[in-house]
Amino acid sequence: MIDTNTKKHTKKASNEIDEINKETLSLIQDYQEIFNSTNEAILIHDAKDGSIVDVNASTIKMFGYSKKEEIINISPSIFFFPITTHIHTKRQKNKCRKHLSKGPMYLNGS
Repeated sequence: MIDTNTKKHTKKASNEIDEINKETLSLIQDYQEIFNSTNEAILIHDAKDGSIVDVNASTIKMFGYSKKEEIINISPSIFFFPITTHIHTKRQKNKCRKHLSKGPMYLNGS
């Protein structure tokens, strides 16, 4: 049988967890709003292997893709280096040529 103190502590802990979950959800929503509202390309990559794990809508549009899934898990090097052996498909080469023909791309570090 659970005593009254245990029930009170359980309820308090449950309320605290609910509050933390609400705060976390709010932070995630704030992050997503910022991530998706900028006109700058944002690529998030895996620190271990460098593969792209997320991109914002501006990245998709800027590089001529139609959906995020086309970019996820590829090497980000195709976006920043001249056309080399890093680019494996004719489609990737054509995308790079298209963007390179527009002139240099500058990344603003501020």
